[in-house]
Amino acid sequence: MDNGHPGSPAHEYAGDERLVRIVSQVAFSVALVVLIALPFAYWSFAYRSLSTTLVLEARIKAAALGPLVTANPEVWMHEELRLKELLDKYPFPLVTESAQIYALQGDLVAESGEKPASPALSRSAPLYDFGREAGRVDVNDSLRAVIVGTGIATLLGMLLAGAVFVTLRVVPLRALRNVTGALFAQKELAQVTLNSIGDAVIATDQGECVESMNPAAEILTGWDLREVSGKPLAEVLKLCDATTGNPIPNPLLRQGHQNVRDRCQRRACHHYRREQRCRGTEHGGHRMLLGQAAGP
Repeated sequence: MDNGHPGSPAHEYAGDERLVRIVSQVAFSVALVVLIALPFAYWSFAYRSLSTTLVLEARIKAAALGPLVTANPEVWMHEELRLKELLDKYPFPLVTESAQIYALQGDLVAESGEKPASPALSRSAPLYDFGREAGRVDVNDSLRAVIVGTGIATLLGMLLAGAVFVTLRVVPLRALRNVTGALFAQKELAQVTLNSIGDAVIATDQGECVESMNPAAEILTGWDLREVSGKPLAEVLKLCDATTGNPIPNPLLRQGHQNVRDRCQRRACHHYRREQRCRGTEHGGHRMLLGQAAGP
């Protein structure tokens, strides 16, 4: 029966679930950025490009109308046909845009071109009479092409975001499952081998708390792994000298070489074998002669 201790299937399954959630969250975040960034970037570029074009056209039209305004400062606003002709064709013809000329007071003087479909964007440039503002030129164009392009960019962003999500989630998890599957198979083989040997083996963490032990260790100590998982090793198995009866220190701390202790940062395995070297007290209070060794 699984008790959920480290190394158990339940513990490993929980770890896999956490990893799947983390990978999924990262993949979703990146995909969301792609989904938002692509249409936003297109909208920003297209809108700025259209705005810049309309400003440039308005300035060019205003510059072309400047000589007429300067030559007739008092009556230029009454030459509607001439102004409309200049708006429509000079120095370039209007295609999808429309243009209007307004007097300084805001009255419409002339206009040319078809009214653009809504929503529309409008940009202006002033008309000058010897440096004095005499009116303005407005150039307008529809935003529908920008909106349609943004919609297409959104659809492409959705496809790209989906591809990014699948790539960042499925591929790494598939590779990870292959690796963890191989590691789990090796661990299972090692566990079967460990359970079949006659030596008692107790594995502890860095804090000297029991993580696992094989059936021989359960028989030797009289403890079931489910009862002692997470308990200090000193409470599970008490060692004393076979001759003097004095307690024996933790075998991991008796290695004597600092480099050995440095390698034992995560887990230590204590091996016990029946020999005439020391005594171990079982769960029921019985003692037996055994030998012991510790290593990383």
